[in-house]
Amino acid sequence: SSRGDLFQYIGDGTGGGALVFTGNALSNNHPAIATGGGGVTVTGGGSGAVTMNISNNTSRDSHTAAFTVVKSPPFANGACPAVPTSLTATIAGNTIGVAGVANSGSLEGSGIVAQQAGCGIFTVAITDNQIRQYNNFGISLQAGAGIAYSGNVNFTVTGNTIANPGTNLSIDGPFQGIGLNNGVTPGDTYQTCADIRTNAAAGSGRNGGHDLRVRQRQSTTIRMPGYTGGATNTDAVSAFLIANNSVTTASAVVNSPPGGGFLNTVPAGSSCAQP
Repeated sequence: SSRGDLFQYIGDGTGGGALVFTGNALSNNHPAIATGGGGVTVTGGGSGAVTMNISNNTSRDSHTAAFTVVKSPPFANGACPAVPTSLTATIAGNTIGVAGVANSGSLEGSGIVAQQAGCGIFTVAITDNQIRQYNNFGISLQAGAGIAYSGNVNFTVTGNTIANPGTNLSIDGPFQGIGLNNGVTPGDTYQTCADIRTNAAAGSGRNGGHDLRVRQRQSTTIRMPGYTGGATNTDAVSAFLIANNSVTTASAVVNSPPGGGFLNTVPAGSSCAQP
């Protein structure tokens, strides 16, 4: 048990790093878990290339997100390096929460969080996870963190099961089964590829949230393999997401211009990669 993280990794040195975190059984029964504590937090890629494999673990009773993976900003939030740094992560086959145990996935947070908080290249595959009893998003995808940056972000989210959102009444905001927030701060110019398909997430929203919600914000662009609708046609984006996932509701938000909206510049059926 732990008041803070059960496991933490920081790989921000210029030499980069590699993390393999597989086959662990995580359960936190500490009586005084801090707000934002109780789960797994791994960060890296601010100064060098980092790889991560977070697979085949079980997790329950976190207060924050069960698994948080963050591409770090440059040192002291400085200028982006001339040679882009990278974080490449696999999050696969994990079981988060217990279907019949209220709020066992996360009492106050999401199941999985993947965030680009700096610049450079962030590539993450989130596949075949079982996520239940969360109290924010089942899977939260975000590009941006409060300081304007640019970079390439590649989200491949496939084959996940998201169900049984939690019942913590103190969390009153909308829950999304899968949510992508692309761009946070004015000046963010992330070029993001989002390959979101074959996920089973019907009924995973709560408090007015959706099973799947994607937001193109600020001066960013979202590329979706196989999408053929218009760059600003949010109805077409929603229909595309519903057709490619087992969901009941989907929502899209666009901010174009200045952003590029929703584009298809990746061959249909392929996984997202650096453009």
